[in-house]
Amino acid sequence: MGLFDIFKKKKKHTNNLVFKSNDGAYEYTQKFFSKSKIQKKALIYGLVYAKEQDDYCLVKCTHDEVQMIVFAEIKKNFPHKIKSGDFVEIGILDVGILFTMDHFLKKHLDHAGRSQKEQFIILNEMMKEMTIARVVRKVSKELDLTSGQFLDYA
Repeated sequence: MGLFDIFKKKKKHTNNLVFKSNDGAYEYTQKFFSKSKIQKKALIYGLVYAKEQDDYCLVKCTHDEVQMIVFAEIKKNFPHKIKSGDFVEIGILDVGILFTMDHFLKKHLDHAGRSQKEQFIILNEMMKEMTIARVVRKVSKELDLTSGQFLDYA
């Protein structure tokens, strides 16, 4: 250790687990967190599947080890911009029909040849039946090992 080494900034070492991607963090929750049930007032991790409007998005999450799609509201004053592929935590507001990813995609693709207006009407009808949630927070790809929670997105 040299005389001037005391002035060097020490690297901050963290014991947190940092994932390379949002997909990796989401897959980790599916393998190592307790199995989540989609029920009223439950908090569930998910990936934003699609976002067409500023006030809602479709979130891919897991219920009894089956990939589901959930309609999630985004508050107007939400502190972060939400986009497709983001890792989020959602709170279930109302349990409706649970669409599996396969069922949702099949139903959506069945109407692929229709006009955009017709597809929008069909999607709106599907959303009325879907489970409704609210995006509670956007989470980072960093898991705090002491608390077992993903850190907030900065």
